[in-house]
Formats: sequence, C-alpha cells, structure tokens
Amino acid sequence: KRHSDEFIASQRFLPYVPVDQQEVDTRFLLHFFLSDPGMALIRKASPGTVTRNRTLGMKAFEELQIPLPSIADQRAIVKNLSRFEGIRSAVKRAGEDARRVMNGLRQRTIDAAAALGEPVRLGSVLELARRPVQVEPQREYLEIGVRSFGRGIFHKEPVSGASLGEKRVFRVAEGDLVVSNVFAWEGAVAMATASDAGRIGSHRFMTWITTSEKVDPNYLCQYLTSDRGVAQLLRASPGSAGRNKTLAIQAFQDLEIAIPDLGSQLTAVARLNRLAEVRSLTESRWSIAEASPQAARNEVFSKFV
Repeated sequence: KRHSDEFIASQRFLPYVPVDQQEVDTRFLLHFFLSDPGMALIRKASPGTVTRNRTLGMKAFEELQIPLPSIADQRAIVKNLSRFEGIRSAVKRAGEDARRVMNGLRQRTIDAAAALGEPVRLGSVLELARRPVQVEPQREYLEIGVRSFGRGIFHKEPVSGASLGEKRVFRVAEGDLVVSNVFAWEGAVAMATASDAGRIGSHRFMTWITTSEKVDPNYLCQYLTSDRGVAQLLRASPGSAGRNKTLAIQAFQDLEIAIPDLGSQLTAVARLNRLAEVRSLTESRWSIAEASPQAARNEVFSKFV
C-alpha cells in the first residue's frame, strides 16, 4: 500500500486523529458513526432542509456527545464488528465467483440449444399484442417496468389516470414476452407472469405472443437476454447517444435467432430455471451478508444510547 500522505482531500473532508490513542480508537468511532444511532447524531448536527444540502461543520461535529467505553471495550467491539465485515467480503467474493460460473453455464446452455436449431425470423413466430386501455382520470392504475440485463419485470407505484394524461398505455397479460424498446439493447426483456397480468405499460413496452405451438416464449426470452441475444438486440437498436438507442417493431421482427425443436427448448428452459434458482439463493445470501455489519453495529450501539 502507498502511504496515505500521498493523497489529498478538499476542505469538505475533515481528517481527525485521536488526541490520546489510549483513550479512543478511531475504528470504534467509524463503526459508531456508521450505525443508526451515530448517523442520527450526524444528521442532528447537519443543518439544512434540502436533502443533499445539509452541511456538517467542524464545531457542530466536535460538540457531539458520544458514548465512549474503555479502550479495551472499544477494541473488543471493533474486533467483533470486523468479523462481520470479513464475512461480508468473503461472501461477496464467493458470490462473484458463483455468478461467473453460472453466467458461463447459462451461456453454454443457450449456445448448445441454438446449435440444434436453424435461424428463424422472429416476425414469423411472434406477433405484437396491443391491448389499449382507455384511461379514466379518477381511476388508479398499476404500471410495470422491465429491468435491464434479464432481471425481469418490476411493479411501479400506483398512479392516477389524471397523472397519466395523454400517455398511451396497454394492458399486459400473463405469458407476454415484454420488450422495452428503449433498453432492449441491454437485455430489458422479460416474461409476464400471473402477478403482472392486468397491469399496464406504456407504448415503450412491446408485448409479444407466439403464433406457433412449436415455439416456447420462455426460450425466446432466455435467448434474447443471453450474450448472443443482447448482441443482436444491440445491433438492431440504432443510436449513438449513450442510452438513447431504440429498437423498432420492424427491426425486432426482422431478427433471426436459432430455434431448436420444442423438446430441446423446454429442456434448455428447465436447466436455465434451475440456474436462476441457484442464482437467487446466492443473491439472497449476499443480501443477508451485506446487511449483517450494519445490523451488528445497530445491535451494539443501541445499548449505549
């Protein structure tokens, strides 16, 4: 590591060192001020009403009254809380390794299935299903959105018909292949489930249904959110201004993707669903590990206030 003296900071950063290292451990103070009780003190000493325009001054900070146990107890608390930080780091590394492995398996599964099929124009097996909704100002509506990188549909907060104004909206049905035409190039494609049925989406969300019994829309969704599918969507989404790349209906219909027989599609989807379940468990484990240091801090410092 390079020595910290090689770095600089503006006057916005207040560097503090202990007057007596046998009285206070700065690592203890770090954990305390990151805890909810500590942050409450910081906010109390940060005047202002605009969310991100609340400035903590030196005088206000230095006048804060904080709990300060013996140096031995401080170091014991730091040691204990550092264990949680270590667990979080270990789980994060393991999760990243697992995601890399699962992403590789997912791509190989898609590639293997695609190798069994012939290129098929999407417009020959899909049709756009628009279900216009006549918006009533006094009614409440539930909208959907589609996350990028194949992370599925999410639900927005309820909105009134009056707030929708002249916005064109369409009803979503279970089994729809939903494609965001503005973010398709980064994998904003998802399958609508029963929990999404009856909700609405703007014209930016294209809802497609299959026209062939030999095609499983779940396979199409998995393919289009894979590396090779996203690459095709990117090429079909013209534009160069950062995230301003729009996929047109015709461009989507003209895409050709390799579709194997129905049995191979169903086998691939089943394998990919199992991978998704494992990934979900991995992410849940990471969420717990990510929250554990803060929970531990709050548990410790709530006893002091």
